[in-house]
Amino acid sequence: MKKMDERSWTVLPEHEQDEEKQSGEQGTFLVRILCRQNHSWQGEIVRAETNEHVYFRSALELIRLIDSAVPGEDGGPEEPGQEGND
Repeated sequence: MKKMDERSWTVLPEHEQDEEKQSGEQGTFLVRILCRQNHSWQGEIVRAETNEHVYFRSALELIRLIDSAVPGEDGGPEEPGQEGND
């Protein structure tokens, strides 16, 4: 199994995208929960703007994947420990 840092987003074919799209300011994600094991979720997340997808093994991994895909205030992913303490 790949570690969290080794996972990458994969682009889905056009026909697997939803017809109706709504988008958020920072990003839009479609989350598909495939099963629940060990008191957590396992499934797939799709980034609507780019149609990239990645599978996750826990709710924590899901949150980290979303956090890594959403740009921070400087336009890039936020660094750990920099939650806007300005």
